[in-house]
Amino acid sequence: MEFVIESDNLAKGLYRAQGIVERRTAMPILSNVLFETVDDSIKLMATDLEVGMTCRHPAEVKQAGSLTVNARYLYEIVRGLKNQPVHVKKLENNWAQVRCGSNEYKLLGMPAEDFQQLPDISDVELVEVSGDDLQQMIEKTSFAVSTDESRYNLNGSFLEKIDGKYRMTATDGHRLAMVEKDMASGGAGPSLKEGILIPRKGLVEMRRILEAEEGAVKIGHHGNNFVFIQAEVTVVMRLLEGQFPDYRQVVPGEQKVNVKLSRKELMESLRRVSVFSSNKNLGLKLVISKGKLLVTSSNPDMGEAREQIDVEYGGDEMTVGFNAKYLIDALSAMSEDEVMVSLEDDLSPGVFRPVGDDSYTCVIMPMRI
Repeated sequence: MEFVIESDNLAKGLYRAQGIVERRTAMPILSNVLFETVDDSIKLMATDLEVGMTCRHPAEVKQAGSLTVNARYLYEIVRGLKNQPVHVKKLENNWAQVRCGSNEYKLLGMPAEDFQQLPDISDVELVEVSGDDLQQMIEKTSFAVSTDESRYNLNGSFLEKIDGKYRMTATDGHRLAMVEKDMASGGAGPSLKEGILIPRKGLVEMRRILEAEEGAVKIGHHGNNFVFIQAEVTVVMRLLEGQFPDYRQVVPGEQKVNVKLSRKELMESLRRVSVFSSNKNLGLKLVISKGKLLVTSSNPDMGEAREQIDVEYGGDEMTVGFNAKYLIDALSAMSEDEVMVSLEDDLSPGVFRPVGDDSYTCVIMPMRI
């Protein structure tokens, strides 16, 4: 195998692979990427057996074939090269020679036939969706995905289709984020009536690609695999098994207390006041009264903080405790100027919605402080 490829294209493909390949694994082949020649291009593949990615880049193929090399080592070599041809050649015993100008490197590879191929996706029913909408859905929910591996059915976002719209929901048991988008632009696609659980790592990789690329994407699923395609990049991930909780029971209906205020003011106040929180859960108090919201926290080793924000509210006074990080995460996922905070009482979940956008909802459980 032998080919010549522009350094920028090679670095781009290897960058995409960095989040997928395994750094520490009992299977060393999972730290490698697979290169295969396809006509006048090179196909690069990476997998950790749960999430896999392939991408194609134009190249001058001098000799057809395949090889695997360590993804991180090769990326460190080419990432600093700009607009230069990189010559890659397979040597005996799975060694790879990499030359760029007068620079030459040799990397020990592994047999290409040992590399785990991605599942066959030829039967997957795809639908074209807005890349911007999908990116927003991931950004607005992924912060609420649980990182507790023992709660396997919460380690991803739940995607379903309701009345023609796509809904993505995530929760870690302490907070919930839910967003709806009418993002389909072509084809009926899978019904998603029962919903699917997209793993956290797959969400991260899709977001990385969407942030770097523009244009529509195609998504679909077949059996236990979810497929994401954008231009020359294809990501295939194994869906999570298990039952996602009935989140509809968590989202409250009408609330007695409804406070409208500046999202930016509240977020900046939370960041400052949370510095004085006296516990690892970053607990602080919100004191709601007519026209005012008082944000307070105290720490016997540091002192205390009190900040007041003007709000639109005319009801009775109420005090409720929250985890400051959860509030900041929810507010950071919004872009609107104003937010509506709704509560039933001091022990009920807080509902946070951007004013003027009913498609996004965050629910955060209160704390006893």
